[in-house]
Amino acid sequence: MIEEFKKHHIKRCADIFFDIYKNEPFNYNWLEYSRMAEYFNDIFKTPGFRGFIILKNSFIIGACVGTISDYFKVKKYRINEIFIDRKFSGKGFGSELIQKIEKILLSEGIDVIELSTDRRMKAFDFYLKNKYSILENNVNIIKVLKKL
Repeated sequence: MIEEFKKHHIKRCADIFFDIYKNEPFNYNWLEYSRMAEYFNDIFKTPGFRGFIILKNSFIIGACVGTISDYFKVKKYRINEIFIDRKFSGKGFGSELIQKIEKILLSEGIDVIELSTDRRMKAFDFYLKNKYSILENNVNIIKVLKKL
């Protein structure tokens, strides 16, 4: 079951997200749990926020959070994060979540869903499997200001 992401979902989503990044393939041992909750709280307060949770037996097992904005003639949904609890990963829940989100957004007049991901991660294949395209002329560019 898919539901709207509400403020009271932040803690459970931060728990799942923290667990994902503390383990394989990331192993981000430098993460602080409090930063996960702050991160989701910040996204939640962003203008145009739109989020969804996926439930199994009334328990949150994953979420998708992002923002809706107008970009010239296009209304777009930018996914900040989409994730499934590691215990449920690889069982089709991520595809169910993203496919239902697509239907909801399309019915609300959203034209495009966009996101960034790393080609080396399992998520890259997940997006291709769900018919997302690589924009050949677009590039994500960053400048690291301090060593991470």
